[in-house]
Amino acid sequence: MSEKTVKGMSKDAFVKERSGFKTLLLSNPNYFGNLGNKQFKPVLPIKGNTFYEELGCVGYHPQQNHLQAVVYVYQPSGYGADICGIGTSEYVRFYLSFDDGASWQDEGMTSFQAHNIPEGTSGRKRLEYAVSLPVSIKRKLCFTEHLIQVRAILSWNNPPPANQPNWNPVWGNVNEATIQVEPRRFIFPSDFTLELNQKIPLLDIIEPAFSLPTKKINLDAPALSNLYKKEKVPVHRFAFKELMNFSNSKSSLTAENFNTFYPDIDISPDINDLLFPSKDGNISYEELKCIGLDPNTPDTLVGIVQVKKSSGYSGGLCTNGSREHVGLILMVMVALKHV
Repeated sequence: MSEKTVKGMSKDAFVKERSGFKTLLLSNPNYFGNLGNKQFKPVLPIKGNTFYEELGCVGYHPQQNHLQAVVYVYQPSGYGADICGIGTSEYVRFYLSFDDGASWQDEGMTSFQAHNIPEGTSGRKRLEYAVSLPVSIKRKLCFTEHLIQVRAILSWNNPPPANQPNWNPVWGNVNEATIQVEPRRFIFPSDFTLELNQKIPLLDIIEPAFSLPTKKINLDAPALSNLYKKEKVPVHRFAFKELMNFSNSKSSLTAENFNTFYPDIDISPDINDLLFPSKDGNISYEELKCIGLDPNTPDTLVGIVQVKKSSGYSGGLCTNGSREHVGLILMVMVALKHV
């Protein structure tokens, strides 16, 4: 049994200090020594304690422009009240860095209420909550990647102060991730550097609000085969749709026609095992890391996916790419008590 599941017995529980957290901070803002403030001498140094709650994953939904995080709640008590009471707040503040962590931009804070729920945290079980925060990020054209660092700070019952990306919570932790922003799909005059007759700047004769829509390039299996030769992306990865359609009799091609239509694709004898694995699928390219329920947006389940490789997703940012599907199943358990 892990230390986090030893209810009330772990040296990291600090039950008395947890219950009197607010009043202890009132007597000394640096009571727990997380501020690094020499004016107030720490009494009980506690920093980044994750016995009760922990920030599991941080992510970004590129189509909805939402920063998201999943928080684990481990213990049956220590959250102020049961679900009939007000409980206590779990705060998450998000930061973005556009220069590889040299500086951080405060994007705001969100929160949810945690409660004492013994049924959900008995044994090795935990509760998983999600938070979302809408953001506005300037998009770039698809010719270059737009990678941004995300930092999230989880803090129980004490909101992380604004514009302090290096602030340490007493109960909670800090987590980071790298995200890719959805490319811009319109070209504006400011994107052009051409001039007419080398005398009249193009920007001088085109309406500034004018824009040209772009289109996504759709790469077929032969094109992807040629693209991924150096990256050594396997055939069952880049030609997955074509192979699945053929295997499920959704394609009118015969085996002979298939090889003629896709001459550069070599099919190995173990293709059936690769397409239809007996156990969990391959997670070398992507993996579902966390799931949680967002209580601020009712009936919204959040799944955070980690993309692990630089290629193998059906093309670059200027193409249609490939879609990551997440299916979430909600299991409801009802306990009946006989009277």
